[in-house]
Amino acid sequence: MRWWLTTSLFALTLAWTAEAHAQLVPVPCTLVEGETLAGVARRFGVSMSELAELNDERDLASIGPGTEIAVGYGERTEHRVARGETLLRIARRYGVTATDIARWNELSDPRRMRDGTVLVIYAFPHIPPSSSIGRPSHGSLQNGVQLRTTRFWEVHDRSRAFMTRDAVAALQRAFEAVGARWPGSPRIEVRDASVEHGGPLHGHHSHQSGRDVDLAYYRRACSGTCVHHRVSPDDLDAERQWAVLETWLRADVVEYVFIDHALQEPLYRAARAGGATAAELARWFQWPGDADRHVGVIRHAHGHQDHLHVRFACAEHDRECGPHRTGGDETPDAD
Repeated sequence: MRWWLTTSLFALTLAWTAEAHAQLVPVPCTLVEGETLAGVARRFGVSMSELAELNDERDLASIGPGTEIAVGYGERTEHRVARGETLLRIARRYGVTATDIARWNELSDPRRMRDGTVLVIYAFPHIPPSSSIGRPSHGSLQNGVQLRTTRFWEVHDRSRAFMTRDAVAALQRAFEAVGARWPGSPRIEVRDASVEHGGPLHGHHSHQSGRDVDLAYYRRACSGTCVHHRVSPDDLDAERQWAVLETWLRADVVEYVFIDHALQEPLYRAARAGGATAAELARWFQWPGDADRHVGVIRHAHGHQDHLHVRFACAEHDRECGPHRTGGDETPDAD
């Protein structure tokens, strides 16, 4: 598959408008003897959780050889084999594999295709990347992805849940890391990100360019879904929360994370217990410095005792993205 398949499938499975879905159909894959779902997921560039969502949360454990599952969305097209065409050449033209074409058309011997044979092909379209334009406090969003509730999070208001595809992918990776380490972890409530095209969002000064999102904290006492709720240092599930933050910090995909100063201490201790070096702790945390010190990726902002605010960094392809980070000792706008 082409390099963009993972991003395209991820974006398609997370959010498509009704108009876009009308042009796309589920791409089928029939499992063969000896093939595992994990292998299928790797081949099509999707995670196991995305595979489950694509198949309406079917019990994947009960799926065996001969079962047809969906592995993404694509454009169904028919190709008439021209004289001298090979399956490999056709596959390259549509950005799929010869094996997939053979399965879709039940070709027992792909080398003996007759001229004029009509093949059904599901082409995975190239989806243009999202663009975060301008600054979080004065910007807009192009080709954003609309979050929907998954087994990792619960979206409070989908009309205010648009983000760049890069930010959504980072969000997914972090919560998958938690799910892999602590199966059955509660969902996290997702509050405000951006509106569909970005721009001013009622109740916020920032959240305008698809890179900001408010998330509830993992709490020790919550079950089902951890909603926005005032959290004390003792209530915070620091180990789970740090697992989320560490995923982003080590990948260098966040510009800032706004967290109440009192809640930074248990996260700092969890990070140190997890192997973070002194240099990393100093680079990542404002604590143990005062709340008004303009240092660290994780910083204090007023009103963040019941939720944390993540600001993802500008993606490399986002030439019009305006980060707050300038190398100075500034105070960035949180909400």
